[in-house]
Formats: sequence, C-alpha cells, structure tokens
Amino acid sequence: MMAHPNVLITSVAAKVLLVRAFRDALADEGQVFTCDARQQCAGGLASDGHHAVLPLADPAALHQLLELCDRKEIGLLVPTRDGELSFLAEHAESFRA
Repeated sequence: MMAHPNVLITSVAAKVLLVRAFRDALADEGQVFTCDARQQCAGGLASDGHHAVLPLADPAALHQLLELCDRKEIGLLVPTRDGELSFLAEHAESFRA
C-alpha cells in the first residue's frame, strides 16, 4: 500500500465513474480528491473534495498543484488529459518529493 493512499484526479470534468471507481477501490483506506479549472463540475461532486485550479500554462500552476498534493497527502496523481502528460513529466521530480 502507498505511504499516502489519497488520490488526486486532474481535469475531472464529468468523469463521475472514474471518481467512483477510485473511491470503491480505496474503500476506507484513503480519499479521492479532484481538481479542474471549473469550481463546479459533476466529477467534483462525486469526490471527497474538489478544488478549482489554474490552467497549466499559468506560471503559478505548478506551485498550486504541488501545494494541493502536499496538503491532501496525495500518493497517486491521475491525469485525465493528454495535454497534462508533458507538464507532469517535466515536473515529475517535484511531484515525487
């Protein structure tokens, strides 16, 4: 089991089934948090906590995501858009820390 079993699903939008699948898999072992550029979205309503975040092109986006991961003790970050992959790969060491 992960040191921090909490999960953060990015760009959650309407991915309610994905959120529910992670919540079912974790059972009582952790929480599923979500984030999206929008404050209100269906996937966020199904999570244990939703956070509006800056677009990745914003210079402050990295700090915001790292702070969110630290505050919520995220052990698994689940990107849902191909456009997020290069950003996350570029900053992988920061997220691992």
